[in-house]
Amino acid sequence: YPLIFPEDAEIRLPPEPAKNCSAKLEKKFEEYYKRFKKTGVDQNVAIQELKDFRNPCMYEKMISHLDIDEIGTNFPQVCF
Repeated sequence: YPLIFPEDAEIRLPPEPAKNCSAKLEKKFEEYYKRFKKTGVDQNVAIQELKDFRNPCMYEKMISHLDIDEIGTNFPQVCF
């Protein structure tokens, strides 16, 4: 779904990263993309349809185990 913002919203994307991601990470995304093109299965949708993903208890365990900040951001503090 496209994101629609009010015309007066001051929303800007941060600048592009100064360096490329690792070759290992890039290869992983290439493999996901090839699999998507071959099968038509979206990895995000496939994960969301898993019973374990819908299980709130499992969700909490994943957040705790992976040390995820649910209300955090990937953007550096200087962007805000």
